[in-house]
Amino acid sequence: MLSKKFHIFFSVIAVFLVCINSYGKSELADSTRISDINDLEIKIKEILEETNTPAIGIALVDRSGPIWIAGFGKADIEKNIDADENSLFRIASVSKMLVALSILKLQEEGKLHLDDKVRDLVPDVKFSNRWEESNPVRVEHLLEHTTGWDEIHLVEIAHNNPLPISLQEALDFHPHSRISRWVPGSRKAYSNSGYAVAAYIVEKVSGMRYEDFVGKYFLIPLSMNHSTFYNDVVFEHYGAVAYNQKLEPLQYRNFIYRPAAATNSSPRDMSKLVQLFINRGEANFLRLISNESISRMEEQRSTPGAQGGLQLGYGLGTRASVYKGFTYYGHEGMMEGCLSELAYLPESGIGHVLFINVVNGQAFQRISNLIRDFEIQTIAIKIEPVVNEYKSRISIREGYYVPINPRNQGGLYLDYLFGAEKIVITDNKVRKSSLFPEPDQNFFSISDSAFVLEGIGKIGMVKAVDPLAGEVLYFDNLVMKRIPGMLLFPMLSSVATWVFFSLAGAMTWILFFIRSLKTGFSKTYWLLSYFNMTSVMFAIILLLTWAGYKNPDALLARPTLLSVSLMIFSVLIPVSVIFSFIKIYRYWNLDIKNYLYLPVVFLSMLQSFVCIYLIWFGVFPVITWK
Repeated sequence: MLSKKFHIFFSVIAVFLVCINSYGKSELADSTRISDINDLEIKIKEILEETNTPAIGIALVDRSGPIWIAGFGKADIEKNIDADENSLFRIASVSKMLVALSILKLQEEGKLHLDDKVRDLVPDVKFSNRWEESNPVRVEHLLEHTTGWDEIHLVEIAHNNPLPISLQEALDFHPHSRISRWVPGSRKAYSNSGYAVAAYIVEKVSGMRYEDFVGKYFLIPLSMNHSTFYNDVVFEHYGAVAYNQKLEPLQYRNFIYRPAAATNSSPRDMSKLVQLFINRGEANFLRLISNESISRMEEQRSTPGAQGGLQLGYGLGTRASVYKGFTYYGHEGMMEGCLSELAYLPESGIGHVLFINVVNGQAFQRISNLIRDFEIQTIAIKIEPVVNEYKSRISIREGYYVPINPRNQGGLYLDYLFGAEKIVITDNKVRKSSLFPEPDQNFFSISDSAFVLEGIGKIGMVKAVDPLAGEVLYFDNLVMKRIPGMLLFPMLSSVATWVFFSLAGAMTWILFFIRSLKTGFSKTYWLLSYFNMTSVMFAIILLLTWAGYKNPDALLARPTLLSVSLMIFSVLIPVSVIFSFIKIYRYWNLDIKNYLYLPVVFLSMLQSFVCIYLIWFGVFPVITWK
């Protein structure tokens, strides 16, 4: 009798809960959402067909669970296998979110702290930091990409051993990229090896293999049963084949630093990870990690810019990005033959994952925009934060600024040429505009050093002091230093003039060569020849580089005929410049027309400037395997 009463009681409660849960969800609202999803699917399929994209995996999620999970297209063209919600895609750098979660889990257990010195936790890991005594590399620097280390070198990227190696073996393989170029914590520069070191810390502190730790504390509780770090039987059965632009199948890339980029997962599995972030650490009625830890992932704290209030940028395995006034959090990923994205709106409790199995940035961006448009249209009201405008004088100096935090130090020479931005101040507004076609950004001051990005309400620019560069401007991913316009524009114009005159000089040389076949080779011809030797060597370097990047693993990542030739020609260029100057001097009093002699002198001076510039920034000599 008692059992029957309890049965009735619980039945009433169940009906009541269903009614409460259904309250406010009209049939019109549900049918509208279904209709919108159907329209979204049609548009996505049209993009796939237009762009010749083989397959896509997608999941839309809100706080209550999945809104839509799907996979369509061909996971394997040759075998005619359709993609579905359980197809495994390479999620690439989205893997970093799992590393950050693991470190924060250990912090919650009191086994480490983000402020701990890396050298104390893993003394066997090799890295170089000349400021270690005063400014050591700390755990949070690994996760915020503020170690100052280079992005991994080509030799590390090319390491593609099909037999899984341990993290310790991976970190011992090529530690030369782990050299702090500036004071740790002062500037952000993306580095995959930092996440490998962080995962190794997880292993050392927990006593478990990293993959096992992630499985125990996150994958299993989230019921992510189709996720793997390896090219194993699971991936062999469910994995989507990666393709190049010609839709030729690519071999599985065994990334040397697995925790940073080698996770394979499905739309269904990844929808559960999105929901973990949306629900601030809760999943399946379990609290896997605290709300405070999730919030910490969304914030950068180590740099002077972050300490000055910067709200947009890279936190712990999570990056803030802006779309039509809404601030998304999450991560993107790219690996040979795949693109991925996890993004969510924490305040609105909605997010998504997206994967395709070919590197087609245009198709991926168009689909991502469609998904985000779908998400933000479900948000009834966009709450704009109140910004108290700062009316006093802004102390930022107008002028031209260049980035000083390159991902690879070898790319700094390009940043100085093509990364410059112009800063203009009007009243309390700061406008940042590129010298090349790119949308302007406007910032409104809320203090002498903090500036809110227009239409966002979040601090997107901060004036602060870099320990080495002095006063700089911090943006979401850039640290920019002022450079005199009288230095910037001569550099740009010199390069443009050098390119133009090199082409003109080469054409003139060819014409003189053809004429000299009949009249004999004069001193004028030989003067042009000496000068054009340098131009020819520059052209050879460009051709060798182009040829090498068709198969960089085999041709550039180790000493080969091509890579050694590239190094030799880069060494010969300054020799050629010196030799041409010697010849120009010797031809001074000879009977050579000024209309030829003077341009040769001028162009030789430009060549010497370009050569010195490339040597100064460490581009020459070109050693691709270091």
